[in-house]
Amino acid sequence: MSYQVIDPFLEFTNPANGQPIGIGSVYFGRPDSDPKNQPSNRINVYAVQDNGTEVLLSQPITLNAAGQPQYNGSPKQLRIELAGSDTSYCVQVFDKNGAQKLYTARVVPAVDLVSLASPASQVVVGGATASELGQSYVRRMVFAPLVTTNTAAQNSAILQSKIDYARTLLDSGFYGGVEITLPQGQFDFEGVEIKRGVAGIVGAGLTATALNLVGANKTGFYCKAFTSGLAADQVDYGYFKNFTIQPKTPNITAPTGQVMWNIIGFSRWNTENVYVGWCSGAIGIQATGGVPASSGGPAQWHNTFINCYVQKASSWPAGGVGWLIGDTSLSFEQVTTWDIIGGRTSGGNGTGTGFNFQSCNTIALYNHAIEGCSITIGNHGGARIAENVCFIPAYFEGSNTCTIGSKASNTNFIGEFITGYTIVDTSGTLNRVSPTNFQTRCGNTGTEDWVVNIVSPVNRRPKFNGTATSGIDIKSNTSTTTIMNTGNISPSYEQLAVYLNGATGTFLLGAGAAGIVFLTDGVGTVGSAANRCSTVYATTGTINTSDEREKTELLEADEAEKAAALEIKQHIRKFKFKDAVNKKGEAARIHFGVGAQTVKSIMERHGLKPEQYAFFCFDEWNDVVVDIPARLDEAGGEIEPAYQAVRQKAGTRYGIRYDELAMFILGAI
Repeated sequence: MSYQVIDPFLEFTNPANGQPIGIGSVYFGRPDSDPKNQPSNRINVYAVQDNGTEVLLSQPITLNAAGQPQYNGSPKQLRIELAGSDTSYCVQVFDKNGAQKLYTARVVPAVDLVSLASPASQVVVGGATASELGQSYVRRMVFAPLVTTNTAAQNSAILQSKIDYARTLLDSGFYGGVEITLPQGQFDFEGVEIKRGVAGIVGAGLTATALNLVGANKTGFYCKAFTSGLAADQVDYGYFKNFTIQPKTPNITAPTGQVMWNIIGFSRWNTENVYVGWCSGAIGIQATGGVPASSGGPAQWHNTFINCYVQKASSWPAGGVGWLIGDTSLSFEQVTTWDIIGGRTSGGNGTGTGFNFQSCNTIALYNHAIEGCSITIGNHGGARIAENVCFIPAYFEGSNTCTIGSKASNTNFIGEFITGYTIVDTSGTLNRVSPTNFQTRCGNTGTEDWVVNIVSPVNRRPKFNGTATSGIDIKSNTSTTTIMNTGNISPSYEQLAVYLNGATGTFLLGAGAAGIVFLTDGVGTVGSAANRCSTVYATTGTINTSDEREKTELLEADEAEKAAALEIKQHIRKFKFKDAVNKKGEAARIHFGVGAQTVKSIMERHGLKPEQYAFFCFDEWNDVVVDIPARLDEAGGEIEPAYQAVRQKAGTRYGIRYDELAMFILGAI
């Protein structure tokens, strides 16, 4: 006697057009026979009931509209009993009008020939007899026929019966585990107890199968270890895949005390492509209330979550907790070594706590996005700590806060992409990987820009927070520019300070009446001889120091100075600047003034040294050289070596301070 499992989701389709053979019929028979017209060649086909019992079906077996075999109106798990030494069988399918649309032969894989009723069978599988293998390599698939119009209690009873059936098989010596498959649709339920013997629960797809939790203070998934506190009642090595579990219509009826999944007692569990809903009154995934392992309690370790979405819709009640990990007072729950890979945790409407790590050790989040919800790590008053929570990298989006409290130890950010989040660390143990290990880079070539795209202009900007002053350092090979928000210089108003290589030549941009202020009196300049301002616009003239207390004795000009001044007056001419003529041509405007070199000659002819007078200026500067770093490829290899480029060539320029020269000439008249 041997069996093969027929997938209840398998559709019989018309080879001519690929469409399901809906409302048709199917016969199962011995190889190369005509089971419709030769009833003696038909083989036994069994339907697996909700309680795990099997019912022998009469043939033909009817197909539903999707081309699936059904019994009592529902798709069923079928088991095929082969005859004698047969290793294959035939399938004959007719449409609703009785026309044959499909005839095919099916070969049973060798592993399926192991009789579940005869574990001592001498059938050879992979070089070993079945008696040697026992039943460790056999896995059953059971279909849970949930119905969208059922009550929550009815659907829970159906799913619980499949779970209980898996446990019954385990107790009878079947060690392979049972995979329970769920149909497509939205199904109300009020929670089930997961038991040993369940290999996994698999839906038709994350957006195709949804379990809607109904009722106050209900828990969607839990195991007996949560209530018994015994390690013997924990469930190991199972999986959830391809479905949604969420509170039912929370935007209409707010949930009360619901928990989608209490994970106490789940160990080495794999969860993949699952959506978990949460909001105020409904926790997504909860790991609290366990008995310490040192007291015989269950473990919650080595759990993995792949592409899981723990999210709250924006229309759902504000608040709530997505992940509540660990108690604050238990001595040790062994919530440890979890991997959260990909996926997203979201607050939807920007409220609630996405992650609350209270007691845990070594939780790693790989490329997991967190958006619109707060994060707390060890921010409680209990005795336990949240240790070694690692974000690889840290991806936070929104305007919420990540609080790392005093009961956190060794929180790690290995790479960061943070938009708007405020990071508050009172633990003193936050580790951010240094630039020597992780670097944010722009393009390698001189034409590639480093662009940061900000989605919305409203409150979307990086923030640098500090307890007193905060700012950024911009470093080159030879200098450091610090831009800092400070009130230290003048506490009466806020200022933005720019420090160039320490405190030399620095200035402030003030929000009050001070405007632009230099930190050192009488040192800073606006522009330079080589890099001049084109025009200064002001409502009044400049104020120059003229306090007699700050001047030496006031003396009249001597005869040589008067003679030189009067001669300079005779050389005031009109002219145009050459660069203006080059740009504007005849439209270049006319200026009046003197030639600095002429002034120099006149002063020297009268025995005076022009460089001793403030109205005469002469400046010179050297080449300005900048270092261009080497160009590297993606692997760090050198494409083009480093070199130096001249940004500003050396030069000289004469100048006149006309306010000083005007006073010099007036003093001689």
